[in-house]
Order: sequence, then structure tokens, then C-alpha cells
Amino acid sequence: MFKTFVDDIPTFIQLLKFTDSIVSGSTALNLIMPQSQHFATHDVDIYVTEKYEHVVVEYLKHQEEYTVADKINPKAEYDDSAIARIYKLENGGKKIDIIVTHRECAIAPVLQFHSTVVMNYITADDIVCMYPKWTCDRKGFINPRLYMEDKTNLRTVEALMKYTKRGFRLCAEPFQLGAHNCNRSIDCPHATRTTVDERMFNWNINNGIAIGTAMMDCWEVPIIVWSLGGHGCTTESNKRSRSKILVAT
Repeated sequence: MFKTFVDDIPTFIQLLKFTDSIVSGSTALNLIMPQSQHFATHDVDIYVTEKYEHVVVEYLKHQEEYTVADKINPKAEYDDSAIARIYKLENGGKKIDIIVTHRECAIAPVLQFHSTVVMNYITADDIVCMYPKWTCDRKGFINPRLYMEDKTNLRTVEALMKYTKRGFRLCAEPFQLGAHNCNRSIDCPHATRTTVDERMFNWNINNGIAIGTAMMDCWEVPIIVWSLGGHGCTTESNKRSRSKILVAT
């Protein structure tokens, strides 16, 4: 997977580990659902905290011979509060986007993605799917913040259409994805979740320790606590809640 974008894969993986950075987007989804690999990955998205942004950028510039083609203000293009800035790197036909978050954990922006279909990520040691049941069933819940916080734009609509064309059923109402135990089930968007709970699919590709039914490596990444929120889970419910993302440091 990484060999398309970097020459020195072992050192790149160590860079991810040292900087607590992750790879996310369609690259992670292709690993979780191999049958989707016929959809070509044209670039790779690396998420990093402000603490390590220059370490990652300088490594890719000097060791992998990338150049910074652009540096984007997220308010102009991405309109995403968890993102501080984006570096667009190029090396011939190879492209890497470095997404910098002002939060203390690089995972935070993943929870602001357009839907649960792409809420997956790769660390130096793990492949993680945050909503495995829906994803493996080719279903996805549209992130309520898009309509509750007026975050929908043309880029978002195009992304949702792309995954619909790839065979995913995307819904804005949770009851359309099946019945569940509200506030407790993985299928309830109002439930409080954490990045170490047993409802995560976490494949540790190195030695790790077990936490519930998940695997968690011992590297010191802050734990994320979140709730997607949204409308009530039944047609009769008037319950609404806003999304929450907290970093436990």
C-alpha cells in the first residue's frame, strides 16, 4: 500500500509511530474492505498534530523528495474545525496530503468526516475501523454535523455520491440502518464511544495488548471520546443531540 507513495517504508512507519500520526481516507477503507481495492487510490492522507507537522513535512521533503505544491487554509476549502491547515505534497505523479489538526490527537478530524464509511485509520501498528458493522455491511451513517451545524458543501455532496456509486447505502436517519439499543449499541449515533472500546475493529499487525475484544498497542496516543449525535433513532422520537469530540490526555 505505502510503496506507491514512499520508497523507505520501514522508516515511514517509524515516522508515523514517533509522531503519533495516522493515515486515513480511502486508503484505510481499501485495507478494511479488500473487495473495494479496484477503486484506485491516487493519493494518501496523513493526519498529524501541530506538534509534529514540521517533522512530517520535512521528512517527506528531504527523504522522499516531495515538494510542497500548496498550503491550504481549511476555512476556505474544507470548512472543518478540527483541521488547522493542509499541505499538498507532490513528487512526480505521487501525491500526499498532510492534514494538520490543532487537537491533541491526530484521530480527531476522522470523526468529522462526511460519513461513518470513511471513519477508519491506519497507525504504525494498527488498522482501525470505528464503525465495523455498518462498514462491512456496506452501510454508512451520514455525519449529523453536516446538517445540524450547516457544514454541507459541494465537496461533501460529491464525496457522498462517490461512495453511493461504490455500493454503500448512506442514510441520515439511524433507524433506516436497523433497530438497536439506543445509547448503548454501536449502531446508536447518540452512544458515547471511545477509541479503546470493544466496539472498535482494531487489527494489531504487531504485538499488542487486548482491551475487550479489540487490540490496542501500548504507544501513548490520547484516547478520543465521542458521540455523533443527530436526530432521534425512531420516527416517533424528538430527541436531538449535537456531536461531541473530546481528547482525554
